Amino acid sequence: MNAKAYVVHAKHWAKGWELHIDSVGVTQSRTLDTAEGMVREYLSLALNVAESDVAVDMRIDVDSTVMADIKRARALQPRIAEEQADVAGLLRRAVAALRAERYSVSDIASILGVSRGRVSALV
Repeated sequence: MNAKAYVVHAKHWAKGWELHIDSVGVTQSRTLDTAEGMVREYLSLALNVAESDVAVDMRIDVDSTVMADIKRARALQPRIAEEQADVAGLLRRAVAALRAERYSVSDIASILGVSRGRVSALV
């Protein structure tokens, strides 16, 4: 059986989240990480269906400017992760070359502008 999808609007309040389930009702959750389970349980009891037969489309009510920043940050994350991997590779190569020249870990750290621990991690 295909799960029926329910749109849920999560609205923050002093004691957690109000979960407004379109055309069904409202329940609450202290945190967002438990919200979907609360909605499934609510729908299961209210509609006499199995929790597994319920799909939840959670829509979190957050200021649109904040949400735009979050979406932009998420879009940038893969590119930043790739660039961080490139940086680490370059630094590992530099550390290996400096170690081959018998520079100390402390001197390499000073040259690279990182901690000695970071140099050790790059080795």
